[in-house]
Amino acid sequence: LLEFASGLKEKKKKEIRRTQRQMDRQRRTANPDNYNPDGTAKKGKRAWNSSKSYLKNRDALAEFKRREAVQRKTENNRTVNKILKMGNVFKLEKTSKRSWQRNWGKSVGRRGPGGFETTLASKAERAGSKVVYFPTGPTKLSRTCVCGRVEEKPLEKRWHICECGVVAQRDLFSAFLARFVEENNNGFRLDTSKALRAWKGAEPLLFEAVSSLVSQRASGRSFPPGFGILSKDPRRQSLSLSNPEGPADAGDAVTGQNVSPVCESPGKAASFAGTPRL
Repeated sequence: LLEFASGLKEKKKKEIRRTQRQMDRQRRTANPDNYNPDGTAKKGKRAWNSSKSYLKNRDALAEFKRREAVQRKTENNRTVNKILKMGNVFKLEKTSKRSWQRNWGKSVGRRGPGGFETTLASKAERAGSKVVYFPTGPTKLSRTCVCGRVEEKPLEKRWHICECGVVAQRDLFSAFLARFVEENNNGFRLDTSKALRAWKGAEPLLFEAVSSLVSQRASGRSFPPGFGILSKDPRRQSLSLSNPEGPADAGDAVTGQNVSPVCESPGKAASFAGTPRL
């Protein structure tokens, strides 16, 4: 579970925003007749005056964004190269990039997930690997469990919790299920029977991935709320899911000094002994 362009510095983001606010004030000061009394810009074609300080800030902003773009490309390329070493078949959900921009415009523009996906597909194909795009509608990865149960989940619910006892971080679990998306004459479908047989061996791997993030967070590193391990209350130290129904956002409470979350799954899919369990 990785963050796109994780090396981008928050300090640079603040500098860019500070420069943008200063440019807006300078633009309003130099063009008072182009704005309505409520502060909105007047419609229609207008002449704009630019002060020397505004032009200086504009050039500085362009340089900030150029450096950020270079760093974003470098960071994402480094992650792509790591992923290419993991196999020769890469399965990607066919999602709407316009929807990404509409819902998370600033983050998408800064992290570049679309460019990351394009680079991954391009490098994989040049290396002779197979890239498979499958639609999200018939596969329903974020709603389906290995037991075959399909349940609607709001986007803010970042953990998959099923009545059969399977508990996992939502994105990691969807990635696991993507391995068993197959194409036939009727299109793409998810083979839940194969996923169920493979879940026994995959569950400790997903547990290890989450535990690694919790350990990093305990060392002071921050992660996006979408990872499901960032608690709003830093005093909450661990999570115990003895109830398979679970809370609304199961992963939000994994934090603090105890870096080994204890999340029990009493269902059949996770009942094997001697293995750490989510």
